[in-house]
Amino acid sequence: MEQQERLFWQFKKKAELLSAQVLRFPDLKPGWPILAEILAGKGVKRVVCPVLCNQIKGWPSPELTAGGLTVFFREEEVLEQAAQADAGIIGPALAVAETGSLLQIAEDVSRRLAGMLPPIVVALVSTRQLVANLEEAFSYLEQLPQIPGYLSFISGPSRTADIERTLTLGVHGPRELIIAFLDEAGVQIAGV
Repeated sequence: MEQQERLFWQFKKKAELLSAQVLRFPDLKPGWPILAEILAGKGVKRVVCPVLCNQIKGWPSPELTAGGLTVFFREEEVLEQAAQADAGIIGPALAVAETGSLLQIAEDVSRRLAGMLPPIVVALVSTRQLVANLEEAFSYLEQLPQIPGYLSFISGPSRTADIERTLTLGVHGPRELIIAFLDEAGVQIAGV
């Protein structure tokens, strides 16, 4: 556990340098109300959460829906709503401490859209999914029965700079990334 603790703090430092917000909860029970409050404070009304949300114990979360949030989690709903959603919830396969990056495996188009189209993305990650570096991440991929047809590394919100060297967040993807780590033993959030 000491190793995971060290990896968490390394990840947090790197991810926050990339403008991500990093939170940590023992499990989702105390996490949902805080996440709902954060999203409500940002004016979020519509959330897409493909596949992931209906696999989470205690879903649908009354804390998320009580605040007036509408949550779409069926594949056809996500495909239809992702472009208009205020936030998306994803479940990355790994978190890489060395870079503060998330590894998302999303062969399902609805999962890709939830992580790319909404202006705010929330990533739910178990602390057990932390690895030290990219070498360990690639080792994980090599152990899968087959290499995924789609994967991406997410390092902070989308950023671009024009010729004037003015950094702008959210032009080609989410402008905010909130990463919520869960310590609950045995939790595997990613739906690989």
